[in-house]
Amino acid sequence: MLEDLTSWAEREQTIERAMYGKSLFGQLDLSSDDLVVLGAGLGEIIKSHDLNGAKSYLLRIAPYSTCAFLVHAGLRKYHKGNFWSGVYSLLGLDERRLNYHARQVLCSVFQQVLEDKGFERFPQLAETGHKYVTPILAHAGIPDYCLEDLFDRMLLPLVQGKLGVSPDDVDEAIQAWIASYRSSLADKPVRNFLLHGGPIAEDLLFRCIEMFRARF
Repeated sequence: MLEDLTSWAEREQTIERAMYGKSLFGQLDLSSDDLVVLGAGLGEIIKSHDLNGAKSYLLRIAPYSTCAFLVHAGLRKYHKGNFWSGVYSLLGLDERRLNYHARQVLCSVFQQVLEDKGFERFPQLAETGHKYVTPILAHAGIPDYCLEDLFDRMLLPLVQGKLGVSPDDVDEAIQAWIASYRSSLADKPVRNFLLHGGPIAEDLLFRCIEMFRARF
């Protein structure tokens, strides 16, 4: 998506257009190379500005890029409850002071963009989980690291009839899975997305169920 774009203006225009009609940044078709490009650029901005300066600068030139980066970093780099290590690595940051600085800047921009642009904020999740990371991961959907949990703990038992509910009832399937398994750290993003992701989560789960039915 962004491989041939060198300016923030071009990247912003491309991401903003791609987000038209979408409610979650995880719906963007962002490649691993795109993520690396965004991380390197955002890292340089964070290194060269103080807290307020970095926030103002990113809100002015790269609000959509910042949100897309955070969400897709979570999608690909989240691991065993750890969200930030992958983000810091993509930003090229290795100093503890800069890590804290980056966290404050990026989270503040993310929240501001959701409020200003009307994207889903998942207030119920922010109240019960990590104020910033939980909504970011909800925008991501289901992180790569959590896919095995979704497949092995929910989809396979569901299509094999081990959850005691019909695979045709998505809402009932979600509730049965939550009742059957007390979520581990790896399960939390899956649980949060399925419970609060609305029609997008339901459509994803329905398509996954159909895939597993055909296979098993």
